[in-house]
Amino acid sequence: GTAIQGRTAFVFTGQGSQYAGMGRELHSAYPAFAEAFDAVAARIDLGTPLAGLLFGDGDLMERAGYAHAGTFALQVSLARLLESWGVTPDVVLGHSTGELAAAHIAGILSLDDACTLVQARARLLLGLREDGKMLAVEAREEDIGPLPDGADLAAVNGPGSLVVSGDAEVIDALRDRWREEGRRVKDISVSLAAHSHHVEPALAELAVVAAGLTHHEPAVPMVSTGPGRLDSPEYWVEQMRRTVRFADAVQSLRGVRRFVEIGPKGGLSAIALQLVDDAVAVPTLRSGVPESEALLRTLAGLHASGARVEWPLDAADGADLPTYAFEHRRYWALSESGPADVEGAGLAGVDHPLLGASVASVTDDGLVLTGRLATSAHPW
Repeated sequence: GTAIQGRTAFVFTGQGSQYAGMGRELHSAYPAFAEAFDAVAARIDLGTPLAGLLFGDGDLMERAGYAHAGTFALQVSLARLLESWGVTPDVVLGHSTGELAAAHIAGILSLDDACTLVQARARLLLGLREDGKMLAVEAREEDIGPLPDGADLAAVNGPGSLVVSGDAEVIDALRDRWREEGRRVKDISVSLAAHSHHVEPALAELAVVAAGLTHHEPAVPMVSTGPGRLDSPEYWVEQMRRTVRFADAVQSLRGVRRFVEIGPKGGLSAIALQLVDDAVAVPTLRSGVPESEALLRTLAGLHASGARVEWPLDAADGADLPTYAFEHRRYWALSESGPADVEGAGLAGVDHPLLGASVASVTDDGLVLTGRLATSAHPW
């Protein structure tokens, strides 16, 4: 990555089956989201409508090729929706397939070229073997040593956060070994061993497609998660195979303290908090939270951190305010002689050696008596 000066970073997550069903509420509620999504859907043909893939509850999104296209459409639409509310990035970066959405939002790839690349990758992914596995392990890169044949280092996400990918039996053996060593491991639910030798059969054909892309000067700086020039066809071929060095990309940013995660969960947000001191990291969507509510929480977090937000509220959503400062009406109860001038919570004075005031309940016939016991008032 290259050091970038800025304040707010858009971080585009990698693909995952957890995207299934997401975006349907936003598509119905927000024209900016719907316009961006429909523009992507009109340019990608995988034999089934993109809206049906992403918004539905079917099993197709479990396959990497379909998930890749659905991920791109959702992320571009979320970014455009945020921009319609005045939330714009000073820099963008992406994790794995999220780099394609980042490259489009940055202006490096036009929507036509980005969709061409996404469609080609999706079709190629659908033709690859789907018998591999991926595994997350809590370890540093230097801790695990050389990986055995059949396994590849897929991602270095953060301090003590790695992902390995490859042949199922090799990954299973690594999981068992690392568990015995006391390391925390977690299986990643995928249909394809991404960023491993399993994707190599697709690279030659992908190179032909990438050679036909037109690259533009970025309107927004983009930080890469690996070596190579973002404006070269070779980058988009190698990017599919090589290790995702997300931690390096985040740590290369100088001046960025605000991270907006464009995706369904908050995993990368949590990592950004570990990598950057005094960072603010907010996800756009959250599991189990209605999409509109999740986005409003995102805006609230950004606003509280000092970002400029144009709140998506219509006049009908709020209450009318008075056009002058005060309407001289009192809203506290009065005693017969006016506002009670007694100490405590009461509204009427009480002629009693221990009690100072009384107030009648507004819900029943009860009476609350208050007073103060102190040696200054009652020396006896």
